[in-house]
Amino acid sequence: MTGTSEEWIKESFAEADEMTKKELAENINITNIIAAGEKADSVVVVNGVNIRHKTFIARPLRRQLVKLSKNTDDTDYEGIENTMYKTLAALCLDAPFNNPQTWSYIEEQGGDASSILAEMMKNISKAQESLKSFR
Repeated sequence: MTGTSEEWIKESFAEADEMTKKELAENINITNIIAAGEKADSVVVVNGVNIRHKTFIARPLRRQLVKLSKNTDDTDYEGIENTMYKTLAALCLDAPFNNPQTWSYIEEQGGDASSILAEMMKNISKAQESLKSFR
């Protein structure tokens, strides 16, 4: 094996052919697992407004969160904020909260999107802990 383990994993997944993907997509057990994650939701209540959000984090969203947590330029406020708005929108299940522009507007008007994101992450963490204890 050459390179880092991360490179090896990327190469391995990149080489999965369309037949394998099709077989996985048609497997009832796989589709049930995916459906369970899509149906799971949690709620953050802000001043009486319920904001439903995903309870489990899929790969694209995990990558967004890593990008948010590892932003190397602390002075790139716009970049940090845009990543946060996209993350919030990706977590939220319902309009208008599933739109990054909503979160930008909320903050422009004095709302605190970062605190809402923090509450969502607490809910997600609790759900992951309960899943671990279930296993």
